Amino acid sequence: MNIEQFLGKKQQLKYTLLKQLLAAPEGRVSLAQLLEELETSYGTVVGLFKEINDDILEIRLTDKLQLIQERAYAQKYYQLNVQEVTAFDYLLLQYLNESVPFLLLKDVIFGQYLTVEEATEQYHVSKSTLRRVVDTLNKELTSLNIVLSMKKRLHLEGNEWGIRLFAANFLAQSYGSKEWFFSCVSLAEVQRYAVMIASQFVYTSNVVNDISALYLIAVSFSRRDQTDKLFPTEDQKKWLYIEDTVDFHQFLKEGSQFMLELDPTLEEREQRMENQVIFTLLLLNNNLSLVQKTPHFFYQLSGKQEHSLFKLGVDLLMEIERELRKPLTIEEQLNVEYQFYLIAYRQFYLDKVYSVQPLSKRKEEQGTIRKILETVSSFLYDHSGFVPDHQRLLLKEEYTQVLLTQIDWLRYKPMIHIYLMSSGNRPYLSEELLAATPRRTFNITLENVINEDTDLVVSDTGFTKKLLSDSFSAPMFYWKSYSAENTDRFYKELSRISRRKWQES
Repeated sequence: MNIEQFLGKKQQLKYTLLKQLLAAPEGRVSLAQLLEELETSYGTVVGLFKEINDDILEIRLTDKLQLIQERAYAQKYYQLNVQEVTAFDYLLLQYLNESVPFLLLKDVIFGQYLTVEEATEQYHVSKSTLRRVVDTLNKELTSLNIVLSMKKRLHLEGNEWGIRLFAANFLAQSYGSKEWFFSCVSLAEVQRYAVMIASQFVYTSNVVNDISALYLIAVSFSRRDQTDKLFPTEDQKKWLYIEDTVDFHQFLKEGSQFMLELDPTLEEREQRMENQVIFTLLLLNNNLSLVQKTPHFFYQLSGKQEHSLFKLGVDLLMEIERELRKPLTIEEQLNVEYQFYLIAYRQFYLDKVYSVQPLSKRKEEQGTIRKILETVSSFLYDHSGFVPDHQRLLLKEEYTQVLLTQIDWLRYKPMIHIYLMSSGNRPYLSEELLAATPRRTFNITLENVINEDTDLVVSDTGFTKKLLSDSFSAPMFYWKSYSAENTDRFYKELSRISRRKWQES
């Protein structure tokens, strides 16, 4: 989830301007560049500049954040000075609290069920504007199988698992530790409960410091009266996470006592189920991402779900291993298998593939990524019956993300042999070349001799070709200087070689 999508248009423009400055070298951008990047007018930028400074002053952030303008070389520049990065988060929260989409969702999450008439009055918008806001929000919520309904009163409908996951991440990314709105339970109480959570299979010690996990626990406490909606069928209760270990049974015992303090009317069976629900939610949200070994629970669930993503993930892992020149390490195999099981577990309870973490940015020309994408795409095409067409693309991205992050690909990438030729200083050329090569992206070795294994000759002189034998077929790369343009050319050349060698292996 990207919390910025819940900003209103004006607030979004302000925040985009600030992000442009934050990302710029020394936080400084010319007015001409801002006009081009924001695609807006001179008057709008000047007005935004004044409003942002007023906002900084209003929430007393002037000692942590300064937005200034200056003139140099007949150009006007804007500059952002940041003394404390957290100030940026407080400013974002200020803009969110001025935005109707955000306020509407926050109020609904906390149980303020307004009629359409009450909502238009509270948020100072017309009925048509309110409907447009709701329609826009529903485009974002559909990935979780939930919808913001306007029937009778504004409320969230749909998959209860999705509602809880959405609410927790929505609050964690906006309010975080800055404010705590729950009246049913304090932050200290939630942290006390988080300490109780234990397992012999996955690491749970980080939960107490994970703000997303703490909100998920609090949301579950606040929506206890909706727990029955988690299970459209009685059978689904059987698939709440459980493990037959001393640690987990102790957690259920201590957690049940905690539940009883919150609600003395809860029966023992309900107390136990609420604890299992919370642990299951933490798994679905990937708050328990570090694993000691794959829980036996998933193997049991996989056996009962033969034609599902549980089996698909295992089969894909076997396919990936077949494609590699050497087997995965035990740790890599364990981590990939566990994450694949979590993808299937989310699909089981959310009724669709659901992306928890934002996908990493990557360059498609990189040979390794292309190799993974091609393998995953081909595999999913051959097993198209496991997931609907419209979900296959997201599943491909999820599988690819896991493979990219859980495997040390440098061990498996084809070696690229590079021979350096320099007109003056070969060690200096070597240093520049290595500095320009992204770490852990390419598996390169610098050779002292040129032979049939050489994949690329890098030279800082334009006369190199004349020195090489006509029978030599490796491509040449002319290293002009250590610059962004040069390193980009070098990256693409290495990607081309890596892609060819992957295909040949």
